[in-house]
Amino acid sequence: MCPQQRRDLLALAGAAATTLAAGCLATDEGESPTTSSDDDGTTTTDGPADTTAGTGGATATVDGEFAAATWLPAPDALEAEAFFVFAGDLDAPRDAGVGARALQRTYTTMVPVPDDVLDGDDVTEFASLQGYATACRYDAPTTEVRDALASLAAAAGPTATAGEGTSAASMTEDEATDDGARSQPTGDAPDGYEGYVTDDGVCWLGADHLLFGRHRRLVAAMSDAREGDVDRYASNADLAAVLDATGDVDLVGATATSHQVVSSASAYAYGWRFDDRVDLVASFAFEDAAATDADAVASLGERAGFAEYEHGDVTTDGRVATFTGDLPVADFDLLKRDDGGRTATANRGGMPQVSFAFDAELGDDGEWDGDDDERVVVTHHGGDHVDLANVALRYEGSDVADTDAFASTRPPGDTWTAGGEWTLRAATADATFESDATVQVVWTSDGGDRSAVLAMFELP
Repeated sequence: MCPQQRRDLLALAGAAATTLAAGCLATDEGESPTTSSDDDGTTTTDGPADTTAGTGGATATVDGEFAAATWLPAPDALEAEAFFVFAGDLDAPRDAGVGARALQRTYTTMVPVPDDVLDGDDVTEFASLQGYATACRYDAPTTEVRDALASLAAAAGPTATAGEGTSAASMTEDEATDDGARSQPTGDAPDGYEGYVTDDGVCWLGADHLLFGRHRRLVAAMSDAREGDVDRYASNADLAAVLDATGDVDLVGATATSHQVVSSASAYAYGWRFDDRVDLVASFAFEDAAATDADAVASLGERAGFAEYEHGDVTTDGRVATFTGDLPVADFDLLKRDDGGRTATANRGGMPQVSFAFDAELGDDGEWDGDDDERVVVTHHGGDHVDLANVALRYEGSDVADTDAFASTRPPGDTWTAGGEWTLRAATADATFESDATVQVVWTSDGGDRSAVLAMFELP
């Protein structure tokens, strides 16, 4: 049995600007397929995928519009805190002539599909839970995707796991070769899909789209959201408000949580439209109209990542304030800073803009009781490089470096960069983690006169 896990899919800190992007989130809550007729008389269907079983491989298809919002489950469906979601139409930036480097960074940020399964250039429309799961329609032969998945699944062998409560040991006899390596679909996917378990995670292959997740529960939650079996993220009133204000955009990133740059905001979304120029629309929802802080939103125009956009303006509509700006297509690179994230902006007094993800593993029995597999992993998920001399990991308010209770493995080198992990383990069986305890990433300035909690996580 693989370790029980509960993820805070994204703990945001600073502006989190370098990790934001992805598209067209409708807020329609309908669960049943609907049909509409275009001007030319063509009828399209917008609703759950067709999962009619068949013998010729994957048969599940996306009928009509991709409808990204229908794939995105509410955080409660994953027993998680509010996390960041991305969605959009990647043909839009490609058709507008966005450069290869900016496109690659967009793929990396928004579409967490292993590149040995699908190249970013093959993905057309997508919806994703940042860094952990995605549903995407692709423009590649399904046979090629199937062959890649089969090869990766076979290489993963019988030790690959499908997430909580599912392991390769649960394969049926006809799903394994004589030496135990997986060479066939796992059979762990719904009708109409082919399921594969690789070292990267779980893939459900449809006839024209793919679901991928680090764990099976993530894939299942996206599928359930599409079918209307769990609440969708767009049912959150604050998130719906910022998505509505963002309007018809090609790429969007959004979350229903507070933001340090606009700390009083209850939700926010960043969206982009691509044409002769690139339009940025950043919307922030507040508790009510009286709490709307247009000045704080306007201050974004002075911050790296936003300052590069011309014609910056702020408008308010009830409890939502929206920042808009535009720039040449050649200059688009999400909200990347001109300094490449190597130093913090002067107007922030040196505090880094960075996002972190937390991963809590409780061990085989799902309890904090000293199991050797128990650990907490903090991963730098994007943004500024952080000087490790200026940052500490705290457990229940105490620096882990100052206690013998925990073994702390810091990221290698002197700088914490995207992808780097900081791992915390109990040092002895008597020194265990505790449910509801907090883990914090704390930054302190060079002179020691300023400090800030960059991210915080409560253990399950």
